[in-house]
Amino acid sequence: MFEILPDKIKTALNKINYNYLYELRIRSGKEAVINYNGVYKYLLQNENNSNSCITVTKNEIETIIQLASKRSMYAFNEQIKQGYITLDGGVRMGIGGEIVTNNNEILTIKNVNSLNIRFPHEILGCSDKVINYIIENGKVLNTLIIAPPGDGKTTLLRDLARNINKKLEFINILIIDEKNEISSTVNGVSTLDVGKFSDVYINCKKEYAINIGIRSMRPDVIITDELVNDNELKSLINCVSSGVSVISSIHSDSIDKFLIKDAVREKIVDKKIFDRYIILSRKNGVGTVNAIYDDNLTVLYRM
Repeated sequence: MFEILPDKIKTALNKINYNYLYELRIRSGKEAVINYNGVYKYLLQNENNSNSCITVTKNEIETIIQLASKRSMYAFNEQIKQGYITLDGGVRMGIGGEIVTNNNEILTIKNVNSLNIRFPHEILGCSDKVINYIIENGKVLNTLIIAPPGDGKTTLLRDLARNINKKLEFINILIIDEKNEISSTVNGVSTLDVGKFSDVYINCKKEYAINIGIRSMRPDVIITDELVNDNELKSLINCVSSGVSVISSIHSDSIDKFLIKDAVREKIVDKKIFDRYIILSRKNGVGTVNAIYDDNLTVLYRM
C-alpha cells in the first residue's frame, strides 16, 4: 500500500509503529493527519519537531488515486461511486470530492480533494471475551455488533470467524466482505485469518451475496459488516428465517442511540431478529467491549 504514497509520507510512516496506525487522512493543501492508537495527530517529518507537519498537494492526491486504481479509474468506478477504493491487503481508501450525478444516480467522484486511508489490523483473540456469549448448545446465535466508525467492529467480526471455526469444527461460515476489509483477500487468498471453515465473497452487494450464498454455499453462519439500509436488513432477516445464523454490525454510539434509529425497535428488536447485541467503544482502546445484551435487552455483561 505504501507504494502509492508520496515519498515524504512513506518516510514518515516508516518511523512509527504500524500496529498502532489506524488511519491516514490527506487533504489538499493541508497537513496530513494520522489516527495513532485512537488519537489524532499531525504526521511529522521529524518526530522531535512539532512544526515539521507534512502537507499534501492536489497533484499528489491525484497521483495517489491514479496509482490506487492502477491507472484505470474506469475499472474501479463501481467502488469510487461508493466513495472508496479497496487496495491489496484490505486497506480501504475513502474518497472525498465532487459527486457527479445524472437523474439522482451517482456516476462517479471527480476532483478528489481528500482521502482517508484505513489500515486493517488483525488482533487474534480479541473475540475471546464475547465468544461464549454467542454460542449456545453448539449453535451460533444471531448477533449484532454496535459501535461508532473505527471502534473495532471489523476486527471483532474477523476474529469471531476464526474463533467460531476453532470452537465449532465443520461449522461453515460465509463471509460477505463487501469492501474486502474482513478477509483482505488478494488473488483469491485471504491474507488475514478468518478460520479454516470460512468461505468469502468480496466486492459484491450484501443482498446479492446473501441470496446466492444461501443457495450455493449452504452456510451455517453468515458474517457481514456494516448494515446500512433496509434491503440489507431484509436479506439478513431472510437468512434467519432460513435457519442460517447471522453476525453483523451497525454504526451507533450506544444501545440507546441505536434504539432511536428509524424503526429499529419495530424492525429489529421487537421481532427479536438478533439474540445478542455487543456494544463496542474505544474507552480502553479500540475494540473495548462495553456491554452485551440479550434479545430482551437484558444486560449479560457490562464492563
